[in-house]
Amino acid sequence: MTASLKYLVLLTGACIALRARSSSFQALSPSLDLSPAQAACLELQACYPFATYFSNTSNYDKDNTDFWSQASALGPACIFAPSLAEDLGEAVKVLTTLRSPFAMRGGGHMPIGDFNNINSTGVLLSSSGFKRLEIAADGKSIHVGPGNHWADVYEFLESYGKVVVGGRLGIVGIPGFVTGGGASFFSAEYGWASNNVKGYTVSFEQQEMEEL
Repeated sequence: MTASLKYLVLLTGACIALRARSSSFQALSPSLDLSPAQAACLELQACYPFATYFSNTSNYDKDNTDFWSQASALGPACIFAPSLAEDLGEAVKVLTTLRSPFAMRGGGHMPIGDFNNINSTGVLLSSSGFKRLEIAADGKSIHVGPGNHWADVYEFLESYGKVVVGGRLGIVGIPGFVTGGGASFFSAEYGWASNNVKGYTVSFEQQEMEEL
């Protein structure tokens, strides 16, 4: 049995414990010659095979190169692209437990390489699976998943005859724009995009998802 296959067998029980939110996370075997990032990738693959991408696959290539600047295509050890916030929270626990470096990618518009990707020493957490767009029942706010770009938001709102204080270019992503303030064509009247955020869903390492 190869080291990788042995590792996956060992991790099967850990994955079950992880999904059950067990308080005891089994330590990885020190005898396996794996970097923290490689260990994390195999753990994520065992638990979330359809959301964990490795190099030389189409999903990996898309998430690793879908950036505004090609300087950001750094080649992480693997890419984890969940579609559930709870799975993202569990991934953060895995990465911190194994002490693996990681980066978080929103829309990928930041032109500085290390700001939204990481090389093979770490894992890229991609928000490409978070595409939710849902307008509130009162029509006064919209839930926007971090995997969207502003063009997606504007197109969605067009049928409602509404608009939002968002990016001036459709290719710009959501998370970095909003957390960085966010200058909009409507800012003179309504302020920065960050002034118009009703709340965030945040993933913490040691607890469940929290609405802020």
